[in-house]
Amino acid sequence: MSDNIGQKEIEWTDEKVARLWNYYSRNHSYQIQYFSNHSGAFILDTIKKYVTFQGEILDFGCGPGFLISHLIKIIQTGTIFGLDFSIESVEIANKRFKGNPYFGGVIQALSLPSNFSSETMDIIISVEVIEHLDNEQLHAMLAESYRLLKPNGKLILTTPNLEDLEASKTICPECGYIFHRWQHIRSWSCNDITAVLKENKFLPIVVKPTFFQSGKNILIQKYINRLKSFIGKPIKIIQPHLFAIAEKIA
Repeated sequence: MSDNIGQKEIEWTDEKVARLWNYYSRNHSYQIQYFSNHSGAFILDTIKKYVTFQGEILDFGCGPGFLISHLIKIIQTGTIFGLDFSIESVEIANKRFKGNPYFGGVIQALSLPSNFSSETMDIIISVEVIEHLDNEQLHAMLAESYRLLKPNGKLILTTPNLEDLEASKTICPECGYIFHRWQHIRSWSCNDITAVLKENKFLPIVVKPTFFQSGKNILIQKYINRLKSFIGKPIKIIQPHLFAIAEKIA
């Protein structure tokens, strides 16, 4: 009997996505693997070279609030809000930051547009979200970001750079469905993200690959630098992350 019988790519639905992320959000062993958890401070260290974090800030796709915890430490004046589709994540975040003077609350969005009022946000930041979205969801997310931002407000996106999606796929041995363990469905390049921002009425300011310096990544970078010195010539390395900062065109 062939091992390939019954194997096929999963078709992600809202229900399946919610089931996966509700599980991750309440599982401590998965929580520590959230990108905004282990690399959130390094992301903000990079972004704050270009953007001052003040005013009304929305974490779009905030999960349990890992990036919010880092934003609270650096915000100068203003309020931080969150939006997520997982009720488990929303409840965790609201409980975690209740009473903090910089915290304005996290809401669950079952669909878009959300309940936030138009043109109320100075900054929207969305960390490692757009790789999860199909075309319809992506355009809805960008349209909602445009609606919520004040004129000339800033949209900040991060995503894996030129991700090999196949490298992180696994299979359910029970049902045979194949899926990306972090539910990524698309890979991004700088050119891709620049084009989609322009298509959705945003003016790209900075779009570039980078190496967000988590502890693990610092060790990798040191190894690469030593290897360069040893062989005496440049090594072409694809930087694993990219970020984009864009402005709402009024």
